[in-house]
Amino acid sequence: MDRIDRPRGLIAWTTFAADAAAARKEKPVHRLLRPRTLIYAGLLAIVAGVMAAGLLLRATVEVNVQRDRSPQFVTLADGAIRNGYTVKVLNKTRSPATYTLRFDGPPGSSVALADGAPTTGALELAVRSDAVGTFTIYARAPRAGLPGAFTDVTFRVLDGSGRVVARRTTVFAGPAAR
Repeated sequence: MDRIDRPRGLIAWTTFAADAAAARKEKPVHRLLRPRTLIYAGLLAIVAGVMAAGLLLRATVEVNVQRDRSPQFVTLADGAIRNGYTVKVLNKTRSPATYTLRFDGPPGSSVALADGAPTTGALELAVRSDAVGTFTIYARAPRAGLPGAFTDVTFRVLDGSGRVVARRTTVFAGPAAR
């Protein structure tokens, strides 16, 4: 303000209360703890807490199971029925992980990776860190074990400690019962 020949304090960050105190020739009172400050601090703490809880409670694995729709099912040479599924496993952790995939289907059913042998047990699925692993899975069941055209089946994904981290239910298609 001195350079342009204007009075000092013409432009300043101030409040009406500080201006009134200056007009009365008093020293302005600056209070740090005002109701508005406390309300803003409280709201900020609540938002930070919600964000921290969301980060701590988020799932580290997501699973998506899509049944192949064409063809609905395949009848194998031994009379068993086979369905194809695409299983996508999203590993949200910072390290590679191996997950166990269990198939809960009709009695006598088995599963296999597209390039592997059928097993009645579980499949091991390795997924890189922060990546989606896409796997083609073939499930087969004896025709006699299918009660109807569509049977509910469940895919369970377990982590390295054996804890179920995801569960997806879909259908197993077969011929209509006669």
